[in-house]
Amino acid sequence: MRLSYSRLTLAVAAAMMIATASAAPKDEPGFDWATVVNNNDVMPPLEVRNFNSYNQPSVNTDGLVVFRARSRGGPPLGPPTHGIYLRDMSEADSEIASVLDKTTLVPHPNNLGAVFVETPSFPRIDMAFDTIATRGNHKPSWRYQLGDGTETRAGTTGIYANPYGKLITGAAKLGDAPDLQFFRVPELPSLPVTRSCLRVTIRSMTSARPGCTSAF
Repeated sequence: MRLSYSRLTLAVAAAMMIATASAAPKDEPGFDWATVVNNNDVMPPLEVRNFNSYNQPSVNTDGLVVFRARSRGGPPLGPPTHGIYLRDMSEADSEIASVLDKTTLVPHPNNLGAVFVETPSFPRIDMAFDTIATRGNHKPSWRYQLGDGTETRAGTTGIYANPYGKLITGAAKLGDAPDLQFFRVPELPSLPVTRSCLRVTIRSMTSARPGCTSAF
């Protein structure tokens, strides 16, 4: 009888321990969410408007976040401001910095003083480095003479990056502009980068057009 009572006591104690372990709160995740940007933040560098809407961001392994964003438009400030911005989330109280917006000059080649008009896609960032890349649209940025002596203008869109800190042109729709052959499609020196080829090589990467079927 005494042995049965001891077994019963042990069984009840074990059941209570199991129930207590099951009811214990689960451990919290090993990280905390932090706000990168919201509508209370002002847009650099002018800091006269607040952020209002955002595209999906890109982030690297060091916590550097790059994103496309815009403000509201309307009087008294006119059309909305929009551009590419970044913030280093590895540093406490880091500031939001502007990469480019509608006041930023298009990098060389640009002999017309063109500024960016729109960045139609969300930017990308290198996984292990601070280099970002983004599309950019703008008015023609390059003026040159054709073989018959007439003037033409080109360069209304491109891919822009900052591998050395300063924004540079990675690819541009410049046609067959003299002295800018390095912007032609790789391994096809006679084929200038046109709108159709730029769309194929950078965006969809597929096409039935001759010379426009590679991705770079």
